[in-house]
Amino acid sequence: IMFHAAGIKDKKNGYLFPGYSGDGKSTMSNCWRGNDCTILSDEYIVVKRNSNKFSIYGTPWCGTNSQDYSPEKVLLKKVYILNKGRVNKETSIDKGLAVSYLLTRCKLPVWSKEETNKKVKLCSEMVNKKLCYKLDFLPNQSIVKYIRKNN
Repeated sequence: IMFHAAGIKDKKNGYLFPGYSGDGKSTMSNCWRGNDCTILSDEYIVVKRNSNKFSIYGTPWCGTNSQDYSPEKVLLKKVYILNKGRVNKETSIDKGLAVSYLLTRCKLPVWSKEETNKKVKLCSEMVNKKLCYKLDFLPNQSIVKYIRKNN
């Protein structure tokens, strides 16, 4: 499933930051730049289920940071729903709301009920594995330290 999202590979941890335009995907990617990690993309990221785990893959479709993309993959550690805030803070999110957030930030094959149902199931599985959190963040490198400390 393809998400409108930024993706970061930080050693063995993959972080997905889905969002609409203006939510902070490119800002988040900029925060990670120069922090010994790989920016997979700041615009579109592919998520695949491999057995019982999820992996994220970079794509060549970039947003404002057109030099930042990589085809690498990494196991998904967390999904952060972005919210520009006054502090860096990760909070739990209601399961139904989390599924809704994911579905509205991915490419759904609306021409196929069967394929759409598969994507809904995949998003539900991601939420049920407790991968999704709301992330209030400051638009600077302090968010990188915060995420690393809390993972």
